[in-house]
Amino acid sequence: MTIVIFILVASAVILLVLICILVAQHFYESTQKKSQKNSQQDTASLSRQAKAEAQERFSATLTKETLALEKSLQAQAQSIESTFTKQLNDMTTTQLKAYDQALATVLQKTLEQLQGVTLKGEQQRKVAEQALEAEAAKSKKAAQEVVDKKVAEILVSYLAEVAGDLDYQQQKDYLFKSLEANKDAIKKDIERSV
Repeated sequence: MTIVIFILVASAVILLVLICILVAQHFYESTQKKSQKNSQQDTASLSRQAKAEAQERFSATLTKETLALEKSLQAQAQSIESTFTKQLNDMTTTQLKAYDQALATVLQKTLEQLQGVTLKGEQQRKVAEQALEAEAAKSKKAAQEVVDKKVAEILVSYLAEVAGDLDYQQQKDYLFKSLEANKDAIKKDIERSV
């Protein structure tokens, strides 16, 4: 906003200098016209030589003053232009620095927020992994219990058939022989039950 105001002020000053130059030229032309009118009136009373001298002196003085005024106005215009350019550069540099600082701040905050989101995501992933591992362990344990129960039921049913009325020693020998003989059938029953 300040750059726009400064540009408007500088433009107004340059316009004022240009107007002054135009006024000086107009003044020079109108003065010259007035001078010509006055000299025409005076020529009637003056001799040609006096008239020519007066005209030359007036033209020389007017030209000298006009050139001095023009140089002064050009020097002022150059001074205003250099001041304007310097102040515009200073303001632009200041504005760019402020923009760079604001941008750096925004980027820093964005990175911090992204790091926070990443950290939360990592924490949630770890919690989910732990919950999944716990659930898998529970499922494995439940499946193991089911397998153990089924295997026990299968073995008990074979043992009940085999044991019958035999005493312990006889049961043991008969049991080992019977289990060995039915080994393949027991394996199939266990696989089917699991």
